[in-house]
Amino acid sequence: MAQLNQLKKTSGQKERNSRMIVQEVKSYINNHLQEELSVDFLAKRVYVSTAYLCHVFKKEENKTLVEYITQARLFYAAELLKDSNNSVSCVAASVGYNNYCYFTKVFKKIYGMSPSQYQQKCSLRIGK
Repeated sequence: MAQLNQLKKTSGQKERNSRMIVQEVKSYINNHLQEELSVDFLAKRVYVSTAYLCHVFKKEENKTLVEYITQARLFYAAELLKDSNNSVSCVAASVGYNNYCYFTKVFKKIYGMSPSQYQQKCSLRIGK
């Protein structure tokens, strides 16, 4: 019985630790979107292996780490594009995309339109 209780306690600690790791990684990502973010780099920041980080992140968030990074960058890009004074190329760089064409491709895949179309659509809404 004591072993079972110890096992449950250890399991609970691992879950708490994995949640803390994921929260720390998410916080870092959200505060450093403009920087190059690799799974390897993030794993080193929280002192775990890349395989372990990918595993716990997927378990906690129901999406891969790369999916999370992409979604976070594109969400922030969409917010920046609502201001028509921001050029699409500046927005792309602000969220960590050095390749404008790749940014446009990824944005269009998620939002169903190019960043400039999105920006125009937002400016029409604001103008009404």
